[in-house]
Amino acid sequence: MDGDLIKFDETIELWTLFDAPYAQKNWMHIPVSVNDKPKKHPHWLLFVYQISPALQLVWVDPETGSTVLYDSSLHTIPSMDNMRGSSMFISETNNTYLGLVHTSQPHPASRGGLVLNIYHSYLIRLTREPISNTTSWKWTITHKTPPLAMPIARNERAHRIQFVTTITPHDSEFWISMGDMDCDSHILRIPKKSLLNLLH
Repeated sequence: MDGDLIKFDETIELWTLFDAPYAQKNWMHIPVSVNDKPKKHPHWLLFVYQISPALQLVWVDPETGSTVLYDSSLHTIPSMDNMRGSSMFISETNNTYLGLVHTSQPHPASRGGLVLNIYHSYLIRLTREPISNTTSWKWTITHKTPPLAMPIARNERAHRIQFVTTITPHDSEFWISMGDMDCDSHILRIPKKSLLNLLH
């Protein structure tokens, strides 16, 4: 039955209209309310385009794919070197959001021309504060966890390549979906309290 099928509409190619060190592919959606969007563009979507070397946010017109830099200031983020996007953000409070980012570094076993990357994930808290005498917000990353290695089963070591795609609150847990070794997909169930206690 058609009701059981997943259907995809036409895809939209996203364009960046500003300078960046290199093109980013792991954009992270921020679920802001319609009231927080530009009055003339209530359908626009807000994304974190870049984590490092500086936090960069963009508005995206989902009808055309055009992008607009959120504001001209680049907010310096301490201890976020080489981090890139991963999951979408979820709302924690009215002014804070949670998401997962990742790093990719050469594994110690790399030799010669063979580079074996190892991935680590980090939970981060994205915070916004109103800027006086404007309708804009200052965005910054205020907390992050130590690097997280997430085994797909109890009593197993985490594999070298793991890429988180979503984080979803479910009762007292976070359900985290991720790809493992670019081959399998899994959903991890992690107690909220345990993960949030690692933010510092």
